[in-house]
Amino acid sequence: MDRGAKEHSNIVTAYEKLTASAPPELRSVFARKANRHGILARIAAEIEKHPAEKEKVPGGQRAGLVTEPQSEALLFSPSRLWDARRKTEVALAKADAP
Repeated sequence: MDRGAKEHSNIVTAYEKLTASAPPELRSVFARKANRHGILARIAAEIEKHPAEKEKVPGGQRAGLVTEPQSEALLFSPSRLWDARRKTEVALAKADAP
C-alpha cells in the first residue's frame, strides 16, 4: 500500500503522542516506529516532488519506493536507503536509454 507524505506525518504524530504516555517498555518501540514513518514521510515527499519517478522500472518495483521488509532492514541506515534509491534511478536511466 502506498501512503503519502501527509499520511506518514500523521502516523508520526500519533506515535509521538503514544511515546509520551506509554509505559517505559513500549517507549522505544513507539519511538522506532515514529522514526521509521518519519523516514518514509521524507521519501514520499521527495517522490511527490518528482512524479516521473513513479513510473514502473524493470523488476516490477516502482522507482523510489521501498517495500515493507526493505524499510525494516534499512531503518537505521539512511545511507543504504539512499544508495538503493540511486541504484533505482540508474535502472530507470538505463530503461529510458534507446
